[in-house]
Amino acid sequence: MNKRIILALILVLCGIGLYIGYYMYNKPMDKVESLKSDFSLSAKDLYDEFDANEDAATAKYLNKVIEVTGTVDTISTGETGNVIISLNTEGGMGSVSCELDKGTNTDLSRFQKGTATVIKGVCAGKLMDVVLNRCAVK
Repeated sequence: MNKRIILALILVLCGIGLYIGYYMYNKPMDKVESLKSDFSLSAKDLYDEFDANEDAATAKYLNKVIEVTGTVDTISTGETGNVIISLNTEGGMGSVSCELDKGTNTDLSRFQKGTATVIKGVCAGKLMDVVLNRCAVK
């Protein structure tokens, strides 16, 4: 009798654990527009910090909400279909690559090369460019 009670309790606890895991995995993320910026700087300054000391800049900016000011260099579509706006770093070899959130309703026709803009996103570090994800144009 005691073994059945213990087995039932274990099954109930496993079920609760699975439900919590499923809920947390599918929990929607907050929109970046509603989050407070941890840092606000120019695209050039952000890229220069990563270029000078990538490890220190990664420790400082990784997974932080950053508001970046810069001029549009290119607009493209990524592998997932999201729009990517690259901001010019004024002579740097790379750029700040901002992948817009799918839920963002941004009129892209107002952006052309050289257009000044402010974009807020979550820093994902540096590959060839400094990458910001889940971005929204301010």
